[in-house]
Amino acid sequence: KRNNGTFMVWAIVILFCVIGKIYLSYNADCEMFIDFPNLEKNFDHFLFGQHIARNVSISTLSRYWEQSLSTNHTRLKPFVFSFHGWTGVGKNFVTKLILNSLHVHHYKTYLVPNQFPSSNIQSYAKDISKSIRKHIRDCRFNVFIFDEMDKAPPSLIKGLKSVLTSLKNKEFDNQWIVFIFLSNSKGSEINSFLFSQIAKGRSREDLTHGEFLSVLHQESEKQWYHDIHDKNLIDVYVPFLPLNTTHIEYCIKQDLRRKKVVPSDGLVLKILHELSFFQPPGTPVQYSLTGCKRVSDKVDLHITSVD
Repeated sequence: KRNNGTFMVWAIVILFCVIGKIYLSYNADCEMFIDFPNLEKNFDHFLFGQHIARNVSISTLSRYWEQSLSTNHTRLKPFVFSFHGWTGVGKNFVTKLILNSLHVHHYKTYLVPNQFPSSNIQSYAKDISKSIRKHIRDCRFNVFIFDEMDKAPPSLIKGLKSVLTSLKNKEFDNQWIVFIFLSNSKGSEINSFLFSQIAKGRSREDLTHGEFLSVLHQESEKQWYHDIHDKNLIDVYVPFLPLNTTHIEYCIKQDLRRKKVVPSDGLVLKILHELSFFQPPGTPVQYSLTGCKRVSDKVDLHITSVD
């Protein structure tokens, strides 16, 4: 009788574990779908000067989603983006648009300098591994965002490499996971390549993803992503190009409209003149030093002064 009682206890425990796992994986708060038409519409309406980021993001996400549907999300390795470019050129904005179109309930953003501030804390490797695995156990659909990866300490890189390797080897049976790494790494090289091609008479829109991949991979042993790259853990590198005066005008007008203000030419010009630009040798237009990052604050100042 004692053996029968013990068996029943263990049977009940196992049953509750199974039910819990099913609930965590399939409850209403753990579902997702990708609204690709909405993603394309938002890119076309609100993203300026980033034809490569637009096209690559849509095409790669589409392929990953189709692959996941064909396998019913089983035995699927995570998909890893690495966004590169100067400040204010749209890396965070594209990430936000992707999240809005994914309709995923579970995502986690890590701001590297704030959450991993010290360069010599060895526990970061275990901490990040534990954090990621906890989120995956809670829900099979997850997006992990790491901002300012160029400031990542070695122990964080080590932990990410370890957990990405385990996930690539299908540690979890049923998963749909996207990682997005954002950094300023190679931003100056991306800019220099663009300027050199514009000086040769080429159109910005004619520059290809493949051309910028060469820039990103050149001397990558000096970059934070070298070890992760060597293990083939990053699926796609996305270059973000510097923004010129026309793109910044679009950003100003968009921000004014969002704040219910008519974007008159005079107001747009005033705001534009308060931002910093430079003109590379041989190029016909000026480029912003801060992209669209400071636009919203400048717009607020002018709206307040008008009020």
